Amino acid sequence: FGSIQTGMFMTNTSGLYYNLYDLDLDFTLDGWNMDYINQVSCKDNNGVLKLYSFDADFNLVGYRSIWTLCMNLDLYNQNFTESIFDIVANKQWTLDKMIELCSVFKDNTGDQEMKVGEDTYGLLTTTHNAFGMIAAAGIRLSQNVDGVITTNVDLMKANNAIDAVDKMIELYQLDGVKADNGYTSNQTELENGRTLFIGEVFDILERMKDSEVNAVCLPEPLFSSEQDGYYSNVNTKDSLWVVSKNACNGNIDAISDFLNVFVYHSNKIVLPAFIATYGGIYCQDQRATELVEAVMSHRVYDMGYHPGGIYGLISTIVTEGNNNYSTAATKWANRTLGPVISDFVTKLTQN
Repeated sequence: FGSIQTGMFMTNTSGLYYNLYDLDLDFTLDGWNMDYINQVSCKDNNGVLKLYSFDADFNLVGYRSIWTLCMNLDLYNQNFTESIFDIVANKQWTLDKMIELCSVFKDNTGDQEMKVGEDTYGLLTTTHNAFGMIAAAGIRLSQNVDGVITTNVDLMKANNAIDAVDKMIELYQLDGVKADNGYTSNQTELENGRTLFIGEVFDILERMKDSEVNAVCLPEPLFSSEQDGYYSNVNTKDSLWVVSKNACNGNIDAISDFLNVFVYHSNKIVLPAFIATYGGIYCQDQRATELVEAVMSHRVYDMGYHPGGIYGLISTIVTEGNNNYSTAATKWANRTLGPVISDFVTKLTQN
């Protein structure tokens, strides 16, 4: 067994790994990351369902790689009366709500120009954190229906995608928002009380566990409270798991029995321990576990992120403030992501 970074949508060009569907795995057992399995499993041109990498509750890297918003809870409580926990629980955590908070929470202590290290921000982030907002807002670039991955312009424009991009642009153009800051500086400013939010991945809580700041991680905001729940995108540096054809000397029964037991066991032991640690040890509020569970609830694996690369193009639109999403979607569907999907299926067929 092994793990491979950026292992989403593997095609097994080396021929070294098992197709997970050639093993006797019980995907009805608790512990498998079925978001990953259902979104990445793909039929080749012969109709054979294939999946060469997997994820499950023992894979802590998968949790730590989720895009989130880290918030200084003390700063929030000092400046706002409404419970952030209630806001998230009631699905009121939207881009509009975040704009409202970031519009209020900024302080220019010197001249007219906002400066990191001197002034107070609503949000400091890197350009990459927009990836999390794209998925959370309901934008989907590809879909997987019974192992057939497709894309089209209508899909890309569904779920109010154009309006959602407008709303992200509105957020990023606020005076108290800087969308191209550095990771280290973001964390420093949060710890020093000079920003309410930073865009990060989930393991920021672990990296700040010895800090005095009272921090929590929130899911990326919804575009609308009408959405069916919070969705999270996972950083491409997530590590996914593979099964070598040399495992157990090729004894498929032994491999399958081990994985079924190990994955189920991790759901009962590893997952609760992770939630308790991130919610009850790294955070100082008794309701922080609710936010941890919200962040982890639904994970998105879209070919438009990796290997399609369109998330980066949308991020550029958001940070530059010129919403040409509608016209760009036609090009992305026909000339960018469409060929990527075709190539993926071709390679699955060859292997």
